[in-house]
Amino acid sequence: MSSYPNISFKNPFVDDKMLHNYIKKFFPVEMQKEIIEELTQFGNHLENQAKPWAVFSF
Repeated sequence: MSSYPNISFKNPFVDDKMLHNYIKKFFPVEMQKEIIEELTQFGNHLENQAKPWAVFSF
């Protein structure tokens, strides 16, 4: 298992394993963790943007 956090962009064509393999193949080891963290933050940002502005509870 990878020690990296799970990255999910909710894209059926890209899964965490594919993304990790791509990063491992094309980026130096010392950059991999930082790249994955940045992508995770970006993915979380996109996910937050898709949420409604207000949540109403009754």
